[in-house]
Amino acid sequence: MKKLRLLSRIIASCFIVLVIDVVAGIAYKNINGYAWFAVFESGSLQMEQSLSERTYRIKSYRYHHDLAKNVRNKNNAKWGGNVYTVNTNSLGFKDRSDRQIPLKSEKKRLLFIGDSVTEGIGLNYEKTFVGLIDDDLKEKYSILNAGVLSYSPIIYWKKVEDLINNTGLEFDELIVYLDISDIQDEASKYLLTSDSLALDDGLITDVMYEKPTLQSELIKENTIILAWLRSALKQNQTQPVERTILKKKKIYTYKDAINKDKDRGSWTFDSDTFKEYGERGLNISAKHMDSLLELLIKHKIEMTLGIYPWPSQIYYDTVDSKHVLFWETWAKRNNVKFINHFEDFFLLKDKTGPKQLIEEYYIPGDVHFNEKGNILMKEYFLSQYPQ
Repeated sequence: MKKLRLLSRIIASCFIVLVIDVVAGIAYKNINGYAWFAVFESGSLQMEQSLSERTYRIKSYRYHHDLAKNVRNKNNAKWGGNVYTVNTNSLGFKDRSDRQIPLKSEKKRLLFIGDSVTEGIGLNYEKTFVGLIDDDLKEKYSILNAGVLSYSPIIYWKKVEDLINNTGLEFDELIVYLDISDIQDEASKYLLTSDSLALDDGLITDVMYEKPTLQSELIKENTIILAWLRSALKQNQTQPVERTILKKKKIYTYKDAINKDKDRGSWTFDSDTFKEYGERGLNISAKHMDSLLELLIKHKIEMTLGIYPWPSQIYYDTVDSKHVLFWETWAKRNNVKFINHFEDFFLLKDKTGPKQLIEEYYIPGDVHFNEKGNILMKEYFLSQYPQ
């Protein structure tokens, strides 16, 4: 009888701790704008945001979030152990300086849009692939970068719509860079809702209940203790943390990169993840890309679509990835120019092997390109883009 009472108390205590954990996890996410696991799993590395960075990453009423306009943030942004500078121009685009951008350009204007890879997180504008393209083509083209962290097709569409209809920005071509993570974001993160205060058809909201929460994300998105236990178990399954004796600093390898955001990147090669959200996310993404293309056609603006691999695609996937085949088919069907960086990266993989490629071209322990990776992106773009 005593054992039964003890067991009941243990179960009750565990339940209370679980409830507190869930409440604390959800509260943390609502207050900070991201889940606690994002800080822990990166060792406070990738999601470490200085106070000044949080002032220039702002909410957007029409398309969820954006960068503030005319920011001068010298050496005060942080990502992947890098301290870097973020400047934004008068349109709120990452740029070489806080310059004034005319709505019309005498040169042909190319507008890039994408997520954090296109924004060039962790690097000054001049070292991002868009900034490098800008420098190479500046005599002939006006280059602008509307890419921002955590964008996906629904935001590409609504932000471009806002730039055209409300800002009055004129440009000749939109170059969209679709990220691997866009597919999960479309499946489970963003939703277009009706709202009488919106212009025509609604707002983009970051939803927790309107869309199904993925099983792979449920624990780490809404808890603290359980997220910590989950991450600790995952770390024990990989190689031991390597640290230098003096600095106690983790040495990241290709294994950290391919395991970073594994649930978000594995849909291209893991059948269970593809069934969970990959197929649905692709279809939703295509629907929003169709809407974006329809908008561009209406305004006689050309479109180019680009894709690139994460470290997990380099290591586990093939050059004929689901990501490649789906978007190549979409581009051909819609007569959209297609730039497939998988080809270039997999050619390089054949020469160096996956481990060396990942460690040389990506930020250590991360899915984003380092300076060398951005140079490779720029060079392949220029080799494929018809000038």
